[in-house]
Amino acid sequence: MTDKILVIGDFCIDRFVYGSSKRINPEVPVPIFNPINIIENYGMAGNVAENLSSLGFEIDLICNKNKIVKTRYVDIESNHMHLRVDENDSVGKEDSFKDINKIDFDQYSTLVITDHDKGFLSEGDIKDISTKNKLVFLQTSKLIDKWAESISYIKLNMKEYLLSKDKINELNFLNKLIITDGSNGCYYNDIHFPIEKNIVTRDLSGAGDTFLSVFVKSILEKLNVEISISKAQLAAIEIVQKRGVAKIGEKEGSITFL
Repeated sequence: MTDKILVIGDFCIDRFVYGSSKRINPEVPVPIFNPINIIENYGMAGNVAENLSSLGFEIDLICNKNKIVKTRYVDIESNHMHLRVDENDSVGKEDSFKDINKIDFDQYSTLVITDHDKGFLSEGDIKDISTKNKLVFLQTSKLIDKWAESISYIKLNMKEYLLSKDKINELNFLNKLIITDGSNGCYYNDIHFPIEKNIVTRDLSGAGDTFLSVFVKSILEKLNVEISISKAQLAAIEIVQKRGVAKIGEKEGSITFL
């Protein structure tokens, strides 16, 4: 593939500490956790970049430099998560998005904005970025408003959609909106895309990023939206059956941090 994609958004490290817990603390009734193995992956915008790279794309990534770390303590046998600890869970003004005029947007076929509302991107930033390219994908935790009018496709989960439902209807954004709803599948333009109920779910971490990445790839391959959603959904189903944050592809793309 020759498409070059710019990914912009909040970045974190996803850390998984796998271990065992076979006894209870005699001082207070909590499990005693014994670490065995630690695995780290790029998370949030980093995970989208990783997945797109593994699908063969050349990726430039613009993100925060401060180190947001999400650490999960997970039982190595059952995959039960005992605890998640988030460090540096916001981006300060000194590390937020700047210098949009220094970016050569013409070199990119596609823009992918991954916004977890940690402070790296403002609504105004997203509005300005989305006018720089004809094909722009967005997943966001922000309330949707007119600032998203130039976005080509918006992916929200059901909770995020319900928070913005009235404004989305008012602005007539339904034709660009994809709503994911966990085990209930997803929705687009009043079409329901169900999934099988007998899927063995090991870990939901990064499933939305995988969905978005495969959807982007499918749209770039000129597939229609319905087929692109179906392929993205199948990829997300594959990922949730694996431990931790996993990549969907096996190709060698590249990621350059800008």
